[in-house]
Amino acid sequence: MGAAPIAHSWLSQWATLASEIPEEVALAAVLVPIALAIFSKRATAMWGSTLLAIIALCAFVAPSTGTAILAIGVYLGSLILALSSIVTRHKSKTLQAEVASLRKDMDRLRGDVNMLSHAEQRRFMRELNQQSTAINPASGRDVSQTGNDAGPNPPVEKS
Repeated sequence: MGAAPIAHSWLSQWATLASEIPEEVALAAVLVPIALAIFSKRATAMWGSTLLAIIALCAFVAPSTGTAILAIGVYLGSLILALSSIVTRHKSKTLQAEVASLRKDMDRLRGDVNMLSHAEQRRFMRELNQQSTAINPASGRDVSQTGNDAGPNPPVEKS
């Protein structure tokens, strides 16, 4: 026995079961995927689930028009897929532009930090050089004004 007769038998059993389901239960069952898609907060999932739910509902209500329902559903599904691809590409380009802008800002800030670091190093070295020139190299004594509050010893007077 081939796969086609098994699939046909299986689909026939499902069709028989589906035809015995009351329309209210079928409608409630069809709305479950839509509700789940709404919780996902993704537009593509919502539109796709709604489309598939409508196709399933139409197949339950009018099974004799299954071919037309399927053709319309596939067409609308392809439109949803194409539109979601356009939206996704636009979002991707926007995100790439934002990342490029952030990288440019990071490079600029890195340059600013390097420039400030070099300036601070130069200031520190200049300060060290100024302090070293204030120390008398021959005696090793500090002859600068700071740190020496007392003046030189006054000369001793002879009487």
